[in-house]
Formats: sequence, structure tokens, C-alpha cells
Amino acid sequence: MANLFDKSKAKATKAKVDKHEVIEISASYEKDLERMSEIDAKIAELTAEKTVLDSGVREEAKSAMINLYNQKNAFPGSVKIASGNKSFLFITADRYLKIDEERSIELAKKYGEEIVTENTTFTLKPELVDKYGQVLSDLIMGSKKITDHDKEELIQSKTDWSVTKGTIEKLRNVEFAKFNLTSLIEDIRPIFSIKANK
Repeated sequence: MANLFDKSKAKATKAKVDKHEVIEISASYEKDLERMSEIDAKIAELTAEKTVLDSGVREEAKSAMINLYNQKNAFPGSVKIASGNKSFLFITADRYLKIDEERSIELAKKYGEEIVTENTTFTLKPELVDKYGQVLSDLIMGSKKITDHDKEELIQSKTDWSVTKGTIEKLRNVEFAKFNLTSLIEDIRPIFSIKANK
């Protein structure tokens, strides 16, 4: 009787076979391909370095924007951030990272119902629309041609939640004034971006 472990080991040690057709081109392109590979590696390295640098700069700019928000007691909008001879535009967008129902409940309890928006989208189940295409003009619930079970299945809904548009501009209003601005911004997570680093 064959040993399953040996079979598995034999499969694992076999080299992968190239399944593509191989077409040779002039060997003079080998240096170009090597250079492209070096450039790809350098781009990956520089992209990783930029991500780390951007993260630090973005956090510092966010703190500075929050301080200005507190000083002015009003949302400052996009601000120019300067460091020595370099500067960039720091944009706080009225867009927020997606949240789920649990997070929406937490935010509503902490900051009030108006901080979240619930959006439900209703769709018709395609299979049932095809099945009952001739009777869709009748009122669905009044139709005797659709089973009660299929009536319930015909309409499907999808609900998502989001931080209410305009929230970032209202964080110093009366309803939010009692909360720490830094914590509030961390909770609602608006989208920050950097533009035109000069």
C-alpha cells in the first residue's frame, strides 16, 4: 500500500513546470530586462520608504490641523503646512473610512444620532425577476401568482452606515464641543491627503 505522506512529499519537491510557450528574442535585450528588474526593485524600495515618511508627516500635519481647529473653534479646511523651506497642502476631506453597524451604534451612543447616516439599498433578485417578469407590473404583495415565500425573497436589501457628510465642519458646534477634538477625529476617521509637496 502506498504511503500518502511519501506521495505528498514527492509532489511538493517537483519543480513547477512553466506552462507558457517560450519565445526567444534578441539576447541584446537581456541588459534592458536586468535594468528593468533593478528599477522595479528600486521603485518598491522607494515606495516603501515614502509610505513610512508620509505616515509621519501626515500624523504631524493632522495634529497641527487639530490644534488650529481648536484655536479658531472652526474647521480650517485645507491648510498649507510648512517645514523649513518645504511645504504642502494638507486636505481634510469630508469623506470617512467605512464603518459597520456595530461601529455606527458606538459612534451614535457617544456623539449622538446625527453623526452617522444609515443607507439601505433595495435590489430585486435577478433570478426571481426573470421568473416573474410577466407579473411585475402587478403590485408584488397583491399578486396571487407569486408565492408568499417568493414575495419575501423578491426584494433584498443592503444597509451600510457612514459618518454623516459635513461632520468634519461641525466638530466645534454645541453638540460636539464637550468632546476632545483629537479623540473625535480619531473616532470618525476623515480622509487626509497631502498635495503638491514643494
